[in-house]
Amino acid sequence: MSARALSLLCALSLSACAMVGEEWRRPSAEPPVRWSQPALNPPGPAAPSDEAAALDFWRNWDDPTLLALIERALAHNRDLRLAAARVQEARALAGEARAQALPQVDAVASVARDRASGNDRMPLGALANPVRQYRQGFDASWEVDLFGRLARQREAAAAQAEASEFSRDAMAL
Repeated sequence: MSARALSLLCALSLSACAMVGEEWRRPSAEPPVRWSQPALNPPGPAAPSDEAAALDFWRNWDDPTLLALIERALAHNRDLRLAAARVQEARALAGEARAQALPQVDAVASVARDRASGNDRMPLGALANPVRQYRQGFDASWEVDLFGRLARQREAAAAQAEASEFSRDAMAL
């Protein structure tokens, strides 16, 4: 093999080690300074700045009948329960994607006992009857993420979990 072909082969193999895709960044979207519609919250105490508390904006109205109706609707909403189950599923899949980057370990052990019949055509003679066989095994593996496949799977699973949480929150709202 010539030096030119060898250097071309080395260059091609090194170019294959590049990360697949570019690093994802959240796009910046600045909301307008002033909205064209009036605010939904009535005048009174300031709305909470926490995103989770912002979902419960109706609590600022201090209406016990409204609060009871909303709590009852949220407690008996099957679609909301399904959305919560999807959030749990997405979180579990994100955990599974993170676990794929860890070493995998597998161990197995077994014992088998076998007895040959005395009426067999070929008697065992010097071998013990019954016969016991012991087996054990151990396996460990780890995938090196050269091309970024596992990293992209983790990013996608985390984004899917976040999207399912937003979907659940939007459904509750």
